[in-house]
Amino acid sequence: MNTKLALQRHIPFDSFYINIVTIYLPKSLKKFIDTSVDSFGVGTNRKYMGELIRNAPNRHLPQRESQRQQLRDQILAGAMSCATTPVTPAYFHGLRERILTTRPQRIN
Repeated sequence: MNTKLALQRHIPFDSFYINIVTIYLPKSLKKFIDTSVDSFGVGTNRKYMGELIRNAPNRHLPQRESQRQQLRDQILAGAMSCATTPVTPAYFHGLRERILTTRPQRIN
């Protein structure tokens, strides 16, 4: 049996309308949301769901920032590593030649 979380209707709010979406949940998930509402002190399940939706875009920001920081750290570590031979057009020409001679040939 599914539990209805919100009624679908339009509520006037100043000069625009807020759309309320109906979400049907299994009883176990509804119970989880009710428990979360109590533990986070949000007030109602509507407010809790609204907060979840509003904060969804920000949820992955710490992970993205961590990945950016890791990339920065790797770039800096590479830049500060010991000096190597300069990368010149001749280097790339030699690299291409080495790849072309060592890769397996296609069979047509």
